[in-house]
Amino acid sequence: MHRAMGEDVNTAIVGGRVVMQDRRMTTLDVDALYREIRRAARAIGHKQRRHAETLRKLKPYVQDWYNAWLTAEAAKPSYVLNSRE
Repeated sequence: MHRAMGEDVNTAIVGGRVVMQDRRMTTLDVDALYREIRRAARAIGHKQRRHAETLRKLKPYVQDWYNAWLTAEAAKPSYVLNSRE
């Protein structure tokens, strides 16, 4: 079973600050961001909407292609810090 890109991330810390915990953003009002995006999207023209629709249709195929590279072997780091291996 392949997982979506980023699906393994539970918590993210940037500059010593927790920005995501339990897969929820802690420093961002996600609902307000979506409202702002929807407001801005009203100004998008037909050509941009057609382009966005094409990208939406392609997205699952691109994700499948990348996920095919996410094998257990590929997930191993090419080096291990402080290791005697």
